[in-house]
Amino acid sequence: MLEKNITFINIQRLIKNESGAILLPFIILLPFFIGLIFVSFEISLFIQKKAKLSDAIEQAALALTVENNDNPDAIQEQKNNALVSSYARAYLPLEEFSTPRIVIDKSTNHLQYNVAITMNYPALFLNKTALTSTNSNINITDSGAAKKYISNHSEPTDVVFVADYSGSMNESFEHSEKTESKIESLRKILKKLNDKIDNNDVINVIGFAPFSWGSKKIIKNEMFCHYPFVPKKYRSKGNYLSRYTASGLKKFNGLEQLGDILNTEYGKLNQDTDKVTFVKDKIERIMIDDKNKSKAVSFFRYATFIDYAVIIWTIIADNIDYEQTIDSISHKTEERNINIPISDVLNNEFCLKNLDTHIIEKSNMTDSVLSNVVNFDVGGATLISSGILVGNNIFKETNNNHKKLMIILSDGDDSNHINANLPEDYKDKNYFNITKTLIEKGMCEKIKKNNIRMVFIGIGYVPREDIDWKKCVGENNFYLAQNAHELEQDLEQALLANDEVGRNIPKN
Repeated sequence: MLEKNITFINIQRLIKNESGAILLPFIILLPFFIGLIFVSFEISLFIQKKAKLSDAIEQAALALTVENNDNPDAIQEQKNNALVSSYARAYLPLEEFSTPRIVIDKSTNHLQYNVAITMNYPALFLNKTALTSTNSNINITDSGAAKKYISNHSEPTDVVFVADYSGSMNESFEHSEKTESKIESLRKILKKLNDKIDNNDVINVIGFAPFSWGSKKIIKNEMFCHYPFVPKKYRSKGNYLSRYTASGLKKFNGLEQLGDILNTEYGKLNQDTDKVTFVKDKIERIMIDDKNKSKAVSFFRYATFIDYAVIIWTIIADNIDYEQTIDSISHKTEERNINIPISDVLNNEFCLKNLDTHIIEKSNMTDSVLSNVVNFDVGGATLISSGILVGNNIFKETNNNHKKLMIILSDGDDSNHINANLPEDYKDKNYFNITKTLIEKGMCEKIKKNNIRMVFIGIGYVPREDIDWKKCVGENNFYLAQNAHELEQDLEQALLANDEVGRNIPKN
């Protein structure tokens, strides 16, 4: 009894005390404030998960429009369930989901796709305190809907893939939970597409143009580093690089008597620093004319460092006749392009060197184009235009009234001073702006005038601001895929035999 009185007296004193009068309500309400904070955190988490689930179901509904052109049978229903579940897991990989509820209604002129799924996850914050402790899970149900109009006819379509096979394709999607590389994802998707294309009478894949910084072309059983650009001076032997040898110094007055140095093999000058120093001194002492001296110094630098990426970039870029290259796009026959024997290329960053990856076209095509490319490997830098113009040239080999579709796949911008680890001074070098220059001079418009529909799919990246790919291919033909599921969906939508693709519609 005495203890209770003491406690009561202490409380009275606390209340009478001014600071105590303020503190006591705060102490009483503190647990409720804590509970309110945890409730707000839980609501915030709920909203985030709800938004992600909504995005996933909308994308899944669109994917169903590609997979289903009629009411599904039992096997297709299983595939549809797996498809919707895979989209949900891609966006929310740690949560549990119910079996999707999918309804596909077919009308006379359209198909409507309705899908719903329930996600279950444990309360994260509401079990952190005794006041808010709960063992219950939280359920979120969301739905999506899409509609696709049925085309009465489909036209035969010739398709060429222009695909980025640079080394960065070995990396995984930045915004994906999966560690699978982009090239692994693309291989799986191409394999699936191949099975569908084989069963589609209107789609005819006539070529595949993989590129890095240049592409690899087979001409009469020989391999060439191929650049589909018209050169300022055509070299039938393809010695755009191999002409830079020590023996080439003989053409400069005063350098004819360099002795054994002139016999140094192509690409071997930089292995002997004494020889390099000797030749530099000779050029400086013997040559009086500044113009010729400058040419000799430049020639010797190329010959010495012919295996350096910067030197090869410079030589190729300086050889491009941009005006003639643009004019050649609309010509019916393929122009004389830059073809360099692959053995002359002493740097593996170019033309998919040392890989089996190469251009597939009419001259070297077997039964199925896509079945041949699923094992192609990747490597090297990036030059998108070296693939796009190859694609245009493949279409020149056709002689029919088919629709033409070029699908461009790339996971990054052209090589630049940043990814080449070069100073800012290199930013505006011509070899870092080849594609940009071609686009500014009308490359895209010229290709589209050949009745070629161009589709650009960016794989896991946002293109650089100074190249407007949306304008190049058309806004409705521009896609950005941030994960493998989106890439597969974009490819399938681009490849539909009819022009109609699915569109999201308001939910029920």
